[in-house]
Amino acid sequence: MMETIDFAAFGSYMKSLPNQRRTNVIKYIHNWQNTGRQKQKFLISKKTDGDNVEEWDNTKCPHGCGEIEAAQHYLTCTACPHHRNKRQHLMGLRNWMTKSLTMPPLQILLLRALTDWLHGRQSQTHEITETDTDHMLIKEALVEQDLIGWDHFLKGRISKKWAIIQNKCYSRLRQESESNNLSPIPTYLDGKWWAKKVITLTIYMCLNLWQIRNETLAANNEKLNHISKRNELLKQALNLQQQALSETTRNSFASTFACSYATLTTYTNERLHRWISMALRAINYDPNLAGGQRTIRAITILPPRTPDNRISENRPPDNQTVPQARIHDNRTHDNPLPGGAT
Repeated sequence: MMETIDFAAFGSYMKSLPNQRRTNVIKYIHNWQNTGRQKQKFLISKKTDGDNVEEWDNTKCPHGCGEIEAAQHYLTCTACPHHRNKRQHLMGLRNWMTKSLTMPPLQILLLRALTDWLHGRQSQTHEITETDTDHMLIKEALVEQDLIGWDHFLKGRISKKWAIIQNKCYSRLRQESESNNLSPIPTYLDGKWWAKKVITLTIYMCLNLWQIRNETLAANNEKLNHISKRNELLKQALNLQQQALSETTRNSFASTFACSYATLTTYTNERLHRWISMALRAINYDPNLAGGQRTIRAITILPPRTPDNRISENRPPDNQTVPQARIHDNRTHDNPLPGGAT
């Protein structure tokens, strides 16, 4: 079976890649991508308890189909919301085949076989009724690719027969152009070039769909982190609401604790965090600290501004300390409320 794979075309494709892209391709073709199946292997090797539901859920498809995410599952997943991207790649492959003068029956049957595999359908393309030479050669190539596997076709392991068929097509077109005095067929068009380009476009499609899968997973993780953080904040807010406070403190900070827990559930995470910070300051507030007086932050006195909104030239030299003022509120024990009347 290995001798039927066009490794020459695949090797030519790999040599044309930069190092970073080559690394990504190697991970893909050897099933080293960080899919759910890989995570499952790590959990088994660590002998992780099956009761750890969260870790085992991470082995399932991020699109929510409920299946374990095996290698290339993201290409065939029925729950994937990005079918449009898949269709666009297949249309791009079709347009390239048309521009590169691909044999029409080869183009139709090959794209149909790829579409069937990507949608999880059993391909019927090998049931060809035509008996001409071209269709018979294509049928042989389809049967051989069935034995190799269409999953391997998307990894660049294509049958050698595809390049042979297309090379015959180019030879025929050159003869026709010469005999009819038509525009000559470019010399670079041959079976090897065609096979390399097919491998390039199909692997590019698979890596792009992998990137879309990763973006979906990142969005899901961000959503889960947001929900987890929100639940934690709501739990902390509920504990503060239920915490036993002295009547004096509760009355002094009535505005902070006036809202109900139901109201807190409507807050955003950022607003909940601010409310919890105020509640903690209220609980820890000591009116007897420093004789009932609290120092407010220092206010820097800036030099006056001139009418044209520039700093006055009479400002103090750089080596002179700018005077600062401290404002002290005169709240007593009877009036410890921040912002209260003085």
